[in-house]
Amino acid sequence: MSRPTSSRATTSAANLSHSIAEAETKALAKGLAEGQAKGEARALLAVLGARGIPVPDQARQRIIGCTDPDQLETWVCRAATAKSVDDLFASS
Repeated sequence: MSRPTSSRATTSAANLSHSIAEAETKALAKGLAEGQAKGEARALLAVLGARGIPVPDQARQRIIGCTDPDQLETWVCRAATAKSVDDLFASS
C-alpha cells in the first residue's frame, strides 16, 4: 500500500529540482564563457606569435587573465595590424 504524497512535499521537491537545474545552467554558462575566453586569448597569442611580435610576460599574463570576451575580441582585431604588443592595449 503506497502512502499519499503531500502537495507540500511535492512542491518542495519541484522547487529543489528547479533550483538545481538553474545552478547547473549557470555553472555551464560560466564554464563555456571561461573556455571561450581562454580560446580567444590563445588565438590572440598565436596571431602575435605568427606576426613575430614579442609578448613580454606581463602582457601575456594580462591577455591570459582577461575574461571579457569583448576586450579579447578588440585585442585580436588590433593584433592584425599591431606593430608591438603595446598597440593592443592602447586606449583599453
